[in-house]
Amino acid sequence: MQSLYRTTIDEELRLIWLPEMSQAALNVLVRQIHIDLQELGESVYCDDTPKKPNGMRSALYTAQRILRERGETIAERLGSSRASDLADALTVLADRHLGLQNLPWGGLRAFPTGRFYAGGVNVYDEIVSSWRGKNEAPIKEVA
Repeated sequence: MQSLYRTTIDEELRLIWLPEMSQAALNVLVRQIHIDLQELGESVYCDDTPKKPNGMRSALYTAQRILRERGETIAERLGSSRASDLADALTVLADRHLGLQNLPWGGLRAFPTGRFYAGGVNVYDEIVSSWRGKNEAPIKEVA
């Protein structure tokens, strides 16, 4: 589980508005997009463009772009799509209220960008490789 309080969270996640899909379903969808992109030799990072913009590559990048653009809606609603801004707001709310579980979360989702840092190094490609069964060494647990 990624903490919203990680120093690299804004590079790892973007907030998006996607009420038609659960967070779990979004995670499964993005995981499969990243597996497919890596198998095609493409970058999994959501801001990149395909090396060879054709066929499945274009479809996968388009899917990521559409999801990423849903951040514009959340920015309109909350004033930001940065995960760190949400963390700051939650800290203030937690100090003022006993529970955050009753807040109207609606369609707020965390969109994985294709980066995850451990010890200052982006290890996301290794994580995707492990999902594909291509990594001999297990991924170390990251705090």
